[in-house]
Amino acid sequence: MAKFIFEKIKIGNLNEEYSYINSISDIVFDDGEKIVVLPEKINGEVVTHFNYTQIFEEGYERWHDWHHPAQGKEYIPARYGKTSSNIVIPKWVEKIVVPKTIIDIATNGLKIHDNFIFEIDSENPRYNVKNDALYFKNYDVKVLALKRKN
Repeated sequence: MAKFIFEKIKIGNLNEEYSYINSISDIVFDDGEKIVVLPEKINGEVVTHFNYTQIFEEGYERWHDWHHPAQGKEYIPARYGKTSSNIVIPKWVEKIVVPKTIIDIATNGLKIHDNFIFEIDSENPRYNVKNDALYFKNYDVKVLALKRKN
């Protein structure tokens, strides 16, 4: 059975109140396990994100609008945030089942293969799968084209 690496990720600017998200940031896959079911909870915490990890960005100054430097600079404080964690789906994993609790998937960091598919819980408020692609449910916008070969 696959093992899930869980992170409680801090979000927000230094010296301000933080919020937190619960993410599966990595998976240790068992050899030959074809279907991996992501859990709704880990250690009693509801899992809401998949393939994100913690990032800390240093504070810096930037031009307010690079087209009009006369408008001056603004200071961007150091902040905690999330970034994709680059999970590689092994060739033997055919499907990952996503529960209704996961409302954000970092698809830009997922490394998938040609015969991989997602299965999304029908009660998931954000995602669905149709025509071998992952879509935002409410906007009918493709999030990730799955390279399914028949």
